[in-house]
Amino acid sequence: MRCTTGSIGVTFYGKHGSEWAVTVVLRAAKLVIEPIFEADFQASSYGFRPRRSATQALEAIRAAGNRGYHFVVDADIQGYFDNIQRDTLLELVKERISDRRVLK
Repeated sequence: MRCTTGSIGVTFYGKHGSEWAVTVVLRAAKLVIEPIFEADFQASSYGFRPRRSATQALEAIRAAGNRGYHFVVDADIQGYFDNIQRDTLLELVKERISDRRVLK
């Protein structure tokens, strides 16, 4: 069995265990890449972020209400990721990630 992870350019050969090897490599890549982009998010953003939960978001809303704030803004754009231009996205990622193997 030959298993290639095209997104990071790593190829595994073997009859057994290739799936777990791909998973390990992809998780390792995530550990390296995630902090680079995570730094750009505002502290008030909770959706789909590591070490952030809906409970924490609700607590932040409660605390803001106690400080006199009266509005909550929640935006969810349906199909947003289905319509991203891949070439444009990769150009923006290239500004932050220089390793061509990751960009494949």
